[in-house]
Amino acid sequence: MREFREAGLHIVYLDETWVNAHHGRNYQCYGQDNNCYMIPPSGKGQRLIILHAGSSKHGFLNNYKLLFRSKTNSADYHDDMCGAVFMEWFKTQLIPSLTEKSVIVLDNASYHNLRVPGTESPTSSWKKCDIANWLTKINITYPKKCLKQELYTIANRLPIEYLTDKTAKENDSDTDSDSESESISDDYYW
Repeated sequence: MREFREAGLHIVYLDETWVNAHHGRNYQCYGQDNNCYMIPPSGKGQRLIILHAGSSKHGFLNNYKLLFRSKTNSADYHDDMCGAVFMEWFKTQLIPSLTEKSVIVLDNASYHNLRVPGTESPTSSWKKCDIANWLTKINITYPKKCLKQELYTIANRLPIEYLTDKTAKENDSDTDSDSESESISDDYYW
């Protein structure tokens, strides 16, 4: 990060969070006498999911927020946030709005780390013959008398290509990306 800052690059941080309809302070002042009374927040009610980006240089960035209502009753807001929602926002809101060369900092949420379709590598649950076929398909040679674990190790030494990196690079080189996925923007507030 120090190198990026010293190079004068715009560093953009993004994250998501949630807020319940009944979030509030642990006390509220009301009435004509303005007395404060303890009213514990219920934590119940409709939940809003918020995704935003900002930087120390510009604060919260204009036109970068995503706000939508939760559609689940789960206790974890991550159940509402998914790769399709995140990538739609990333492609249509964040990337086009960056006006200067930027470094995008994101956490390790699973939907931030989607792989480019077709580049997913084998998992430990794959059968040995499936790992061998996958390596052959992508033209990687391997010793014929390998154990499953050795094949798995070879497969996982290959570089990983993430969808966020690819999308950012395509925008940087003015390459348009045609997405075959259905638009989800009707359900979300940009």
